Amino acid sequence: MPEYQTIGKDDWKNGYYADYKDPRSVDETLAMMNDPKYRIFDHALAIPGYDYYDYFQGSMISNVQGILDKYMPGNAAAVKDYNSKLKPAQ
Repeated sequence: MPEYQTIGKDDWKNGYYADYKDPRSVDETLAMMNDPKYRIFDHALAIPGYDYYDYFQGSMISNVQGILDKYMPGNAAAVKDYNSKLKPAQ
């Protein structure tokens, strides 16, 4: 039977340290990722038909206007359709 080690509460961080040169930045970044005040909900993920992935991938290239021209009309239509189905606040 294999011997098991007791896992410490911060052992999950160890995999990150090998990939980055600055351990302090790893600690600070991971602390922020787990802090609710820094979390961002991306509303685009909740809108059916919103072409999020391709838009994000496309934004990595230098032709930003071309990406906007290609994706924004369809995404604007998806947002408009989604908004039309929402109930007004009471």
